[in-house]
Parts: sequence; C-alpha cells; structure tokens
Amino acid sequence: MLGVLIYHLGLGLPGGYAGVDVFFVVSGYLVTRIIESEVRAGNFSYQHFWERRLRRLLPALAVMLGVTLGVGWLTLLPEHYQELGLTLAAQPLIATNFVFWYRVKDGYFVDPPEIRPTLHIWSLAVEEQFYLLSPALMVLAYRWLGGRRLTPMFFLLAIASWAVSAGLSASHPKFAFFLPFTRAFELLVGALVWRLPNLRSRRVAAGLGALGLAGVWATMAGLPAQVVFPGWIAVLPCVSTAALLLAGRNHDHWVARLLSSRALVGLGMISYSVYLWHWPLISYWNYVQLPTQLAQRLLLAGVSILLGYISWRWIERPVREKRCFATSQALTHMTLVCSLVALGIGGWLWYGEGAPGRWSKTVRDSLLTSQMSSFPNAPTLRDLEKGSVPKFGSSRPGSPMLVVWGDSHALVLLDGIDEMARQRDIQGRSFTTYGRPPFDYPFEDPTMRQEQRRRCELIQRYLLQQRPALVLLAFHWGGYDLELARPGLTELSAFLRQHQLRFRMVLDVPAQEVLPLRAVAIWQSWGRDPSGIGISQGDHRRVAAPFQRLLSAVGFPAGTWIDSGAPLLSSDRIYSVYRDRECLYHDTHHLSVAGSKRVAPAFEPDLTELVGLPPTP
Repeated sequence: MLGVLIYHLGLGLPGGYAGVDVFFVVSGYLVTRIIESEVRAGNFSYQHFWERRLRRLLPALAVMLGVTLGVGWLTLLPEHYQELGLTLAAQPLIATNFVFWYRVKDGYFVDPPEIRPTLHIWSLAVEEQFYLLSPALMVLAYRWLGGRRLTPMFFLLAIASWAVSAGLSASHPKFAFFLPFTRAFELLVGALVWRLPNLRSRRVAAGLGALGLAGVWATMAGLPAQVVFPGWIAVLPCVSTAALLLAGRNHDHWVARLLSSRALVGLGMISYSVYLWHWPLISYWNYVQLPTQLAQRLLLAGVSILLGYISWRWIERPVREKRCFATSQALTHMTLVCSLVALGIGGWLWYGEGAPGRWSKTVRDSLLTSQMSSFPNAPTLRDLEKGSVPKFGSSRPGSPMLVVWGDSHALVLLDGIDEMARQRDIQGRSFTTYGRPPFDYPFEDPTMRQEQRRRCELIQRYLLQQRPALVLLAFHWGGYDLELARPGLTELSAFLRQHQLRFRMVLDVPAQEVLPLRAVAIWQSWGRDPSGIGISQGDHRRVAAPFQRLLSAVGFPAGTWIDSGAPLLSSDRIYSVYRDRECLYHDTHHLSVAGSKRVAPAFEPDLTELVGLPPTP
C-alpha cells in the first residue's frame, strides 16, 4: 500500500505500482490458507466464505464509491462522469477491470489517470474474480484427488498465466495489465507459498527474508519508468513477496520482527482503506488542477492515511466485527441494496451521457466552443503523390494563393485564416498533418523518417510549381527536439530563400499550464470568472526564448515572424484561455475553433498586403 501511495504522489519509488503485485501474492496466500484449512476440516461453506469477503471489502468500498460519485457530480466533465457511471455499474458485476481494459485508450501508464477517480479498483475486481474460482478449484481437487495434486496444478496454472502475461505485455499491454488471465499467476504464487512446508532453519529463514525484502525494495525503487509491465519482470516482486511470506512463518528473526513491528502492523490493518481512499483524493486534486508541490503532496499523503484510519475505524471494522449488519440476512440485504443502487445510478449516468444538465448553460456553452479544427487532418502522403491538396479560402482561379504548412498547430489556425482569406479573395492550400512539421525531421522510427522526407520533397515540388504568394509555416515547438530540428530548419530556410518564396514563421501560441477546458468548466461551476486563467507573458517568454534563438540562428530572423499569440494577451499580461464566453483552447497547446478566429488578426497585415486591401476596421 505504501509503495502505491508514494508512487501515485510522485514522492519517489518509480516502480511503486508493483505494490499491487505484492498485494495479489499476499491475498492469494491468505485466501488459500483460509479455504484449504476449512476444506481439510470439512466445514468449508461458500456462504461463510463470501460473507467474510463481503464484510471485509464491501462497506468501505460502498462508502468510497458514494463519496466519489458525489464529488464527481460537482467536478467531472460529462464524458468523464459518464465513464465513472459505467465503472459504478460494473462493480456489482465484478467487472471493473474489464471496463478499464475497454475504456483506457493508451494504457495504464499513458492515459491521464486523474480523469478516472476509481481506476484503482481494477485490482479489487481481479481479486474478487480469483475468489470466484479458487474455492471451487480446491473443493473439486480435494473431492476428486484428495488434495494430492493441488500444488502441481497451481504451479502449472501459474506458469501458463505468467507465459501469457509475458507474451502479451508488449503487444497487448492493456490486456496484460487489467485482465485476470494475465494476473492469476501472482495470486497463484501466494497459493503455492501456503502449500510449501515450513523452513526448519532460522538462519535460512532470515536470509530468505532479507532477499525477499531486498527484492521488493529493488522492484519499487529500481523499475524504470518505461518498463513493459507486468511482463516477465513481474516475477521479481511476486517471488520476493513469496520469500517474505515463507520466511515469516514460525520463525523469530530480524526480518519477521521488522515486519511485525507495531507501526507496520498498524499500517497493514488500515492498508485496504488507505488504498481505497488515496486515489480518489489524489485524482480529484489533480483534476481540478490544484498545486502539486512537495508540501501539497505530503499533505495528500497524510490525509490519505487519515481517511484510511477513519474508514477502517468507523466503517470497515464495525461490519467485520458484526456490530453493524450482524446477521447474514442483514449483510445480504445491504449487498443487494448497494448493488441495485450502483447498477441503477451507473446505468443512468452511462446512458444519460454523464448528466450534462448538472452544468449551467454557461458551462455547457463553453464546452461547445472548445472543439478543435473543423478542417480535416490532411493531406496524407498518398494524397500528395496524387496531387490532391485540401483547399480553403476563395475558390476563384487566379486570385493570390496562400499555403499553410505544418503539423496540428498549423491545422488549428485554418478556421480563422479561412474566414479572413474568403473576405480578401485569397485562395488557400493546406499541408497540415498531425505530428509532421514543415521540415525534414529525424524521427526515431525509420518508416516515419522516410515518410517525412518524402512528404517534404513533394510539398517543396508543389511550392515551386505553384509559386504561392505567401507560405505560412507553423508547428508545435514542444513536440520535437530543437537540436534535432536544427538541420531541417536550416535546409527549409535555404530552400525558401534560394527560390525566393515569400514566407512567414508563425510563433507558437503559448502552451497553457492547466487543461483549459477543464479549468474553465470547473471555475464557472464554482462561480468564479475563468477569464483570468492563462499563462503569464513572462512565463511564456521564458519558454519561447530557446526556440526563438534557434529560429534566428537557422535563417528565420524576427522580421519573418508572426506572433499568433499576441491577440490572446489580456490587459493584465495573461494569455487568456477564455474570453467573451468562449473557450479559446482545445487542450493545453491546441487552439479551439473560437481561439483560431481570435488569433486571426495576427495574420491581417500579411494577408492584406497580398491583395492591396486596407485593413478591416
């Protein structure tokens, strides 16, 4: 639990997420011990087994989900609240891990985690799925085989699960991370430990415990950020935890005494509740984009442990000790009510698209103005080879031609430029494609590198054939390594000057420090004026300075620049994300359609010069 908490707060332990794997091994050990002991004694009962599990897991989980749902009502955007509803409905069906496998787009370590305040309960679903199968497996093994083949059966199942996990972690990371088939080996490792005989030597036990402790620490402290997980490396925390469990049975040595110290035992008692409450707290803190300096992260750690203690003391413990819902019938009724409420509310939120009506009309209008470019992401390389180029502006042949060339940061400029070009009878051509800057860039992937080189050749050939009146160049500074971009920018500058093509380099709009759409919606819903949201002029200048120095060095001096962000600068020297009831950004660095039209005046002098028209008032 501590490893996961430290990892989620960014306080160290880059592999702290492996604390879940430690939890799986311990859970497999404890559950197997309980089931097998009762099966051997001939008094195992599915009803009693699940009653114990429900008393252990359900009360704190139900309260946490209820609080998370309530805070989400005030905080989450409709699309995120809708997914929370789906997660809620999946919980009584023991299927939340399948929901996240389906809904998480790029993987556990890639998607922004704060949009999912219940992401952590995927592990509870895996554990509960193990509870469904393991009792039946052991009962049948004892009935048919007398328990003699249980250990080799667990071993073979664990090897099969680990092999599938290792094989799919790289090619299908979401499948390997979230689903029970690729996580079963971790619980089965714990089951196997219970089946092993006790160690006879205290010295051997102490040595094994030390190795296990070192292995768990090495996993949490040493796993690199980009490691494929679970994969083969998940064996390390599992085997290390197994060593600790085996070493701690019936032996008095320093590792056992350390792990049985009062502080660690106390943390162990509240660990489940701390795990439940820590992530919604961190998630919502990050979602509303509150400060995350060291002091705030330490505060969140303390509050998480406090909430865990409160949950354990006044929610979890009374039900486990049968001071509340004392009878099986009362517990069954509580479970049924919680399940029906979760299914009902969750289904309503999912089919109701996240209850957008809970936001005011002002907030909903802001959400609608945050859409990204209405122009297509084009052309593809095949389009270029066929000579098919997207058009904008005027359709009159013979009018001055404007070319916009660049990546998605050029694409988002088109809505504003198109409107201005139509007014001035300027025909436009768009060479704007995500992740493709207007110069030859050495992408790491050889195929992308070759494709980009060919793209630049075809666009340059088009420019020489059509001789446009003006070429606007724009790309996302933060999307590329500036030193790797230097040769391509130098070649681009030389090409434009050699062939006397008139051009302007569009300085990138300021990248915001918060997610604009989310910040605007939350501020409005809380009655605050969002027009003050934005990066300061001073901060933007510091970010932009290295790129501007590079531009000057490679042949794009200040006289060739257009500062597209200038129209966004407010009187208090803030590049605003919201003005006149419109959200001007789609995300932290892409303009919305409204933002594109807002920055269009930055291009007015150059477009007006093309046709000799006076500036519009």
